[in-house]
Amino acid sequence: MGTNKLSVIIPVYDLSKDRIYPFFRLITSISSQTYSDYEVILANECEGKIYNKSMAINNAVRKTNYNNLLVLDADVCFESDYFKKVIKYALNKKIFIAFKKCRLLKGRDNVDERVAENCTLRALALAWYCDKDFFYEFGGMNEKYEGYGNEDVDAYLRAEHLNGSIGEIDYNIIHNYHHWHPVESCYPLNDRRKELLFETKNDITKEIERCQANNKKTK
Repeated sequence: MGTNKLSVIIPVYDLSKDRIYPFFRLITSISSQTYSDYEVILANECEGKIYNKSMAINNAVRKTNYNNLLVLDADVCFESDYFKKVIKYALNKKIFIAFKKCRLLKGRDNVDERVAENCTLRALALAWYCDKDFFYEFGGMNEKYEGYGNEDVDAYLRAEHLNGSIGEIDYNIIHNYHHWHPVESCYPLNDRRKELLFETKNDITKEIERCQANNKKTK
């Protein structure tokens, strides 16, 4: 495994209608990178009727050929120097958020363009880097979170617990804010998300061990 090679993981679900344009912008950003030592893995596998983003990412990680993991939401984009700066910053680091600020474009739930800062999100979301060994050390993604909502916060809590803190790269990206979610809410599909997050907050060590055991079954 090359130490400077990058595995780019993109969770995707139902790329139709208004979802395809942001994905196309992401692929265009990737194809324009000046750094060429990377592979792209689309994380779209799931079991059951509800898309499980956590399961999709875990399955994708098992298919990667390299130790440097960069997980990107399917609706972000960036400049042509992005991968080069990520891999340079990744030297001797286990995990970090792969942006400092994210410009959120207008969308159904975002009437006006705004800027989100990583320090306010505290979640493994939008764009984040992780060493593969450390991904398994903190247990990977928690597959109890079917659909969307809090699975990224859950992973952040467990990773932060082991790493002490989670840094960020000084880089700004763009989020093409669009209709990934049903009309009723931004955070649907998993009614137990708050309850599950409370379980993790209440006993992070136990949840790390449970997630580790789940990943070892199929690693």
